[in-house]
Amino acid sequence: MVWGHEHNVTQGMESCRAWCYSNLNCNYWQYAPEGCWAEDPPETGHVAYPLTIASAAFDSAFARSVIAGEFIQHSCPPEPQKPPNTVAIAAAAAAGTVVAEWVLDVAGSVVLVALC
Repeated sequence: MVWGHEHNVTQGMESCRAWCYSNLNCNYWQYAPEGCWAEDPPETGHVAYPLTIASAAFDSAFARSVIAGEFIQHSCPPEPQKPPNTVAIAAAAAAGTVVAEWVLDVAGSVVLVALC
């Protein structure tokens, strides 16, 4: 158990959720009248991964008293990609070299098609 019962149930659920969201090792939280229960591997050990219904208990007094809970997965977003270097392309276009290369590419393609 992370902590005991809060007098305000809504505030207790929000605190329980926030605690689990802020702990990278926490994959689930549950809030019951007894308080907040959340995964905390150094204290409670690890749960089965992935957490599924097969490993859940529905018939205990605690399970029947749970008010709210959530299974979560923490992940890091991918690193942002660098945008293409548009400055060099714009400078080449201003100098006319991009257009010349494009014309040569199209002309080369036409010649290859004509040979086939």
